Amino acid sequence: MIIVDPQYAPKVIAKLRASAMVRMLDAVAHDAHIAVFHRFAIMNHWRQMQRIPFEHFTSRDGLHVNDGSYDCVSKLLAASIVEQANLPVAGRSLASGERS
Repeated sequence: MIIVDPQYAPKVIAKLRASAMVRMLDAVAHDAHIAVFHRFAIMNHWRQMQRIPFEHFTSRDGLHVNDGSYDCVSKLLAASIVEQANLPVAGRSLASGERS
């Protein structure tokens, strides 16, 4: 099982408790020994560090991601799953943002 946290989109981050939700999912997953794929952090990186405008990776509604983002995130998630599947069970954790 893998939890994928929320997307980093204008209508999500406008909610006062968006970051708290991400932290809560992380804590619950950690306690339950469930992997977390940090889509929120990935998309935040696109926006903050790479200076990519929201319009390039979200839909016009400001809530959902666009096809290009789905493609990119799905490839990152798939690569993480494949990478983890090749590790011994004791060493598994999603490279792109899972709590270990």
